[in-house]
Parts: sequence; C-alpha cells; structure tokens
Amino acid sequence: MKKRFYEFLAVLGVVLVVCGYVAKDNHQAEGSVFFSSQEGTLYALDVRNGKPKWQNKLSRAPIDAAPIVADGLVIQGVSSESALCAVDASTGVIRWKYQLRAGPVFSPRISNKTVFVLTDNKAPWDLTRPNFTTLHAIDLGTGQLKWVFRAGEQAAGTLAAGNTSENCPIVHEGIIYFGGNDGTFYALDSQNGDVKWKYKSGFSFHSSPVWVKGYVYAGDDYGNLLALDAMTGALIWKTHDAFSIHTNIVTDNNCLFVPYDGPSALIAYSCEDGRKRWSFTPTSFIVTAPSLVNGFIYLNSIDGRLYAIDSQKGTVVWTKSVYMPNTTPTVADGTLYVGSGSKLCAFTADSGKEKWVFAAAGSVMKSACVQTQSGSVYRGLGGIQP
Repeated sequence: MKKRFYEFLAVLGVVLVVCGYVAKDNHQAEGSVFFSSQEGTLYALDVRNGKPKWQNKLSRAPIDAAPIVADGLVIQGVSSESALCAVDASTGVIRWKYQLRAGPVFSPRISNKTVFVLTDNKAPWDLTRPNFTTLHAIDLGTGQLKWVFRAGEQAAGTLAAGNTSENCPIVHEGIIYFGGNDGTFYALDSQNGDVKWKYKSGFSFHSSPVWVKGYVYAGDDYGNLLALDAMTGALIWKTHDAFSIHTNIVTDNNCLFVPYDGPSALIAYSCEDGRKRWSFTPTSFIVTAPSLVNGFIYLNSIDGRLYAIDSQKGTVVWTKSVYMPNTTPTVADGTLYVGSGSKLCAFTADSGKEKWVFAAAGSVMKSACVQTQSGSVYRGLGGIQP
C-alpha cells in the first residue's frame, strides 16, 4: 500500500510539472559563465571549474556579440542571421527569437524588462549603400518589439569596420544614450524612443558611452572625448589627444579611462574637466576595451599581453602572456575571464594565476557574461548589470 502511495505521488509530480504547476529549479544558471564562439555556439560553463553545463549551436556562422543574462534568459545577438535569441540560462533551450532584418547585431543592454540592441544595416565591407544605426527595444519576456528608432545615414562609400560589435547603449533614469554612424549622439526616452536631445559630432560613434553624476561621456571615431550634460546634451568639455576611440570607455566615477587606436594608448582623464591624469602605452595595439574592477584596469594588446594596471597611477601591477587575447576581460568574484584563441581562460584577478581553461570549437571573440552563485551578473562591457 505504501509503495503504491509513493508511486502515485511520483506520477502526480510529473503531471504537475508538465501542467506548469510546479516551478523548475532555476538555480542551475547561477555560478555560470556564458560566452559564444566563432563557429556559432553559445556555451554555459561552471564558474568553479570550467566544466560545461550546456551548449547550443545557434548559427552555422560566427557569433560576434557579447551575451547578457537577466530573469533566467541569456540574450545573444547573432549577426549572421540578423537575429536576437533568448536562451534559457539553465537548460540552453531557445525561448524566443526576434528577426531584426538588419545587418550586424551588436551586444545588447537590458533595463526595465527591455532588451536594447543596436544594429547596422549593412556589412562593414559593403560600400555600395549608405549605412545607418538602428536601436531596437524588445520585450525581455516575450521577444516582441516595443519600438524602433533609426538614426541618420552615414555616407555611402564609408567603411563601418571600426565597430567593435560591443557598442551597446546605456540607460539611466528612463533615458537611453548611444552614438550613431551618422556622427550624432542621441538621448531617447527609453519607454517610447522619442528624442530627448541630440548632439552632432560630425564623426561616427563606435564606442559605448558612460554616465557619471549627471554627465554622459562618449568617444568618436576621430578621437574626440566629449562630456555632455545628460539632461540637455550641452557640451561641457571636449578633448583630443589621439585618433579613433573604437572600444569602450570605463570609469571609476572620478576618472575616465579611454583606449585609443593611434598612437595606441590608454589615457586617464578627470571626469570634472577632462584634465589628463596619466597615459599608458602598451607594447602593441590595443585590441579590446579595458575592464575596471577594484582599482585594477585589465587590458589586452595585439601582441598577446594581458595587463593589470593600477587605475590611480597608470603603472603595471602584473602582466601575462596570453595567446590571442581577443575579448574584453570580464571580472567577477575575484576571477578574470578572457578569450584566448579558441579557449576561454579563467585567471585569479589579483595575480594572473591560471585557474582553468576550456577549449571551444571555435575562436572566442567577445566578452563572457558571468552570473555568480549569489545571482549578480557581470560582463566586460562596463561592469555589473542587474
């Protein structure tokens, strides 16, 4: 009799799960690092040892944007299909897919249950058509489009190759900020896409902005660093020390740390007045955006050097040789994650000591996203995201 009772409970449990009355365990996603590779696969690994939890081949072509996780979903842009995918963070199953009908899809940002993602309308090598930037606002839970905003056109015959595919907008107090290929920096109402203000730089933007104490800071393709009033768009100050800001700026809310292409340098500026604090020159070109965590700036150069730099002094704390360090470093709970060729490597952030290495099926090109065991989410595109 007792045996039959337990069998009945087991059957009842299965029925309830199928009918949706019993919630599945969603804690499996915690303590995971998510990243994509050039052969089209999205991976989830255990942060403790690098062992795979699941993988999903989303495309037969490269995935060249960084994922982000929120509300149990991993959001991944897939440029080869001009699509945005939402994948269950615990199982890897696709929950929804939105067709953007555009060109390259950049790394998304999530705010207030909305996914914000920028796209170009053409491939970088296509010189036959004008290029323009489009911002899409998509419901996180359903994958339905809320609104779309198309910026002005960039001249035909102009390469858009400077974009790092990690250019994503920022959202603060209901306003979303981003720069377009048309040389204009925009502030929009995040609820409906209405223009709050715009600032005309004259040079394309391919770098994510940052917001600090009522000001928004952005770098353009010419190398201008702009400080704009976040409410009005008025220019507060502008500086130019080198050419081409193609990767993301980071800040500690007192200083801005800006990577330049030529001559290759990382320069620290005062947020208040743009005064230069220090300059660091790596041994070769900077290939990814820096990351700033706990007073350390982590930076890659094309010759295979991974640097840990003191953010106050601009001096090297430690450096490590890493084969093809081709992603912006992500730091979470004292561990640094960086792509190295077809491998994702985990190092201790304070010393650079290797913890584990995972070999993917293709090159790891964009930043990893980490959901810690406490549930916090980090990505190498400006730090923490709730």
